[in-house]
Amino acid sequence: MSGLWIPTSQRQLMQAQSNLLARFVKTPYQSSIITVPFDGKGLLHKPQSVEINYVDNAPERTDGHTLIIAHGWGSGLGFYFANLDLLAQQFDRVIAFDWLGFGGSSRPSCRNAPKLRRSGLCLTDTAFSAPVEAIDFFIKPFEQFVDALALDRPFTLLGHSLGGYLCARYGVKHPDKLKRLMLASPAGFPPRPPEQYVIPKDQLPFGLKLIDSMWHRNFTPGQIIRALGRLGPRLTHSILNGRFGKRWGNAESKLIAEYLYHISAATGSGEYAMNSLLEPVMSQLGSTVYAREPFAPLLPKMGDVPVDIAYGDRDWLFSEIPVKLAAQSSQKQGVKLNLTMIPQAGHHLYLDNTPAFHRWIQA
Repeated sequence: MSGLWIPTSQRQLMQAQSNLLARFVKTPYQSSIITVPFDGKGLLHKPQSVEINYVDNAPERTDGHTLIIAHGWGSGLGFYFANLDLLAQQFDRVIAFDWLGFGGSSRPSCRNAPKLRRSGLCLTDTAFSAPVEAIDFFIKPFEQFVDALALDRPFTLLGHSLGGYLCARYGVKHPDKLKRLMLASPAGFPPRPPEQYVIPKDQLPFGLKLIDSMWHRNFTPGQIIRALGRLGPRLTHSILNGRFGKRWGNAESKLIAEYLYHISAATGSGEYAMNSLLEPVMSQLGSTVYAREPFAPLLPKMGDVPVDIAYGDRDWLFSEIPVKLAAQSSQKQGVKLNLTMIPQAGHHLYLDNTPAFHRWIQA
């Protein structure tokens, strides 16, 4: 019945991804799925990835090591469609992958998916009891994925948004595997502001109260898309045009919207870890989402690995005072951290200002 109401399937999702990449990516690439254990109880995870192979006789590049790129919350590897060709000119191997529970990867039942009960919307009895459980949900399969690649030297890891947070948590756990950690508009970098700066919930405007309530009930945009059934694709296209306008032609916009719809309408899984990892905080120092376990205090564990962080100058996730204080504190502790602002860019800086985004990577 779900298939009749929601016009999506794994086959359609993968076809939408294939159509999108075929339109934008000119460098030869190959798709692959690596099967790895998920929870040690016999459940297998199938992370999906795309590898871009550098073409001989192309322009001179950097030292040619491997780059692994990670998408953000509710997204997928296909959204790097405008970047893959450029990245292929800088690295021998460029591997884009989908986190567990997102994109074309496996979507196991998430233990804190909300359920409707007589008392209203609430979490299941087996919800994540601590952020570390939600982190492990993503990091453990990623560790197995990296091991399966059998890389012979440290690689660069690039993550966006929630993917940046997860990449940072991987980096502080495995600094020996990384040559460089690059975080594009990462969630969860600075600690939340001190309580004296936090605006009490009863003083928030109605709209912010509603957002806060939905967040803490773990209500996700994917639920809205799935609930709309066959109206979902139309809403997705409208959201895409509202965010990016007429940046692409009608044919290209349709391909992007189709991909966005299928990764959003697929079975809810990783999206439900949002509430366990992050929380919205409205404060006098900046209102955005903060990690329940921020990674800035953990960065000294990176040792000599350079950490590069970039935000868009119109980025809703960027809160200037907390971010700059966290960056300064990390630098004082010996972290090789560089903070960069990408001009004329919002949260999706890799699409908003692609040339500047790649200059940041090359720096």
